[in-house]
Amino acid sequence: MSIKLFRPASVLLLGFSTLFYEITDFSFMEWIISFLALIVILSFLPYLTPIPKTLIISLLGVSIILYTLNGSLYQAFMGFNMNASILMIFIFVPLLSIPIKAGNYLTYIDQILSSYMKTTSLLYTLIKASVLGVGSIMGMGTVPLIYHLTNTKLVEPYQLYQVTAIARGFSLSFLWSPYYISIAFIISYFHVSWTDIVPFGLLLTLIGSLLGVLIIKGKYLEELNSNLDKTTINRKAKIKLIELACIIIFMTTISIIIDTQVELTMLNIISIIAIVMSLVWSLFYQSSKSYFKSLFTFTQERIPSMGNELSLFIAAGVIGHAILIVEADHLITNFFYVVGINHVLIVIPIVSIVILFFSYIGVLSIVPITVVSIALTSSPLFINDHLILALGILLIWSITVVSSPFSGVNLILSSLTKISPFKIGIQYNLKFSLLFWLSGYMIILALYYVL
Repeated sequence: MSIKLFRPASVLLLGFSTLFYEITDFSFMEWIISFLALIVILSFLPYLTPIPKTLIISLLGVSIILYTLNGSLYQAFMGFNMNASILMIFIFVPLLSIPIKAGNYLTYIDQILSSYMKTTSLLYTLIKASVLGVGSIMGMGTVPLIYHLTNTKLVEPYQLYQVTAIARGFSLSFLWSPYYISIAFIISYFHVSWTDIVPFGLLLTLIGSLLGVLIIKGKYLEELNSNLDKTTINRKAKIKLIELACIIIFMTTISIIIDTQVELTMLNIISIIAIVMSLVWSLFYQSSKSYFKSLFTFTQERIPSMGNELSLFIAAGVIGHAILIVEADHLITNFFYVVGINHVLIVIPIVSIVILFFSYIGVLSIVPITVVSIALTSSPLFINDHLILALGILLIWSITVVSSPFSGVNLILSSLTKISPFKIGIQYNLKFSLLFWLSGYMIILALYYVL
């Protein structure tokens, strides 16, 4: 089997094996999942870019050292399945991009954007709304799609608003969308439900959207308006946009209903819905033959591009498992105890600074977030504060996505625009990020004293 087929096949086998184990709970599947995760990381490693490759090798190296201190080779092997349930979201949710493309939803979104963008505030708001809408189920793939849709000569002078809207819209989706890896991680590690998180996430999304508009200047787009077609926007475009919104709401509602009726985690439910909806939704627009052709294209194009993220999440899970085995998490909690930091409202800002620092020196946020989350959830000091901690971690994760020069979103935008990721992350978004974090922390304070 060629590498072009082997890597997608191993990723899909990992995803379906994990889903099968989550539903059936057959213990022997843990060994199979660990084996497949190891195969996935080894198959992708030679093809990774230098920074992720170095980071992953370093994480695995440190993990081996930790296992030799107080563990075994078998425990090290089993550590490869630590983040498998989270990876299901990463593997299966992008399948929804197939019906979105087949239904030409992006073309109709382009019509809406072209017809209504009249000021920089509207330009910013509409692009961000597009990212929040389509991006809530398509994830990272939304970033280049929305960029190309809006990358016209008329918008070119206002690239600042275009880039910030895309980056901020994506980071806000991190706070609430059940189809995002961030929510999957929080649910898995902090043992909270999505319904506990979503009100906070949606409130922060609203605040972030309003905050962004207040920062943006309302300059009139003379170049854009002078070239606009003054005819009424195509009625079909409006209908298609409403249709897309209804489908997203339907999938979210179904997820909540199923969650209350069956003994499955939200991660399992979302994965199953993504698989089923990808097929059913697609068949409204294309034949089964065309769908499976699109599916094959997905496996050959989309899955290989996941290499950095998949490998990093597997490696982060391994080091997280090693930390548990050697009880290194106690060092962090003991440090908090010794220096007198034993209140969750003090821990959240300190942890936020640590995570932000590592994200700014090139360490992808999932690594410090994994270590910190394991330490905090295993500590008796914060046993009653898991929801507050989960919200704090989710907030700083969103901030690192939009402001770190090394985040995936900013690196993609940099490659598309040829603007330095440092300029996008720090110059364009640091002020917004700091104000947004303060707003979020105020909400966490209020929740703490209400709950």
